[in-house]
Amino acid sequence: MGKTWIRLGLIGGVMPLLLANSACDEASRSIGLAPIIDTTCGSGALDPYIGDSVWLVPSALVMGDQVRVIRPGDAVTMDYNESRMNISLDDDDEIVEVTCG
Repeated sequence: MGKTWIRLGLIGGVMPLLLANSACDEASRSIGLAPIIDTTCGSGALDPYIGDSVWLVPSALVMGDQVRVIRPGDAVTMDYNESRMNISLDDDDEIVEVTCG
């Protein structure tokens, strides 16, 4: 329980604030969060969830119209939008990849 609480507390509680405030860049790098915020669309925030069910991701991390969930066999447009987060799932709704584009 401790590991899950820490992961959800860090990602679900602190990350939306860090993503919203560019002044936090220096501080976030010094505490090891640079890989999480160093993507245009914020996809790094979901890296800890790769291999987990998409249903475990806090809704605060995937809100908005710039999130695209892609299941096997889904048709998707080939246009590139650097601020759009693409969440690729497998047949069991587990996250296999998170990218911007």
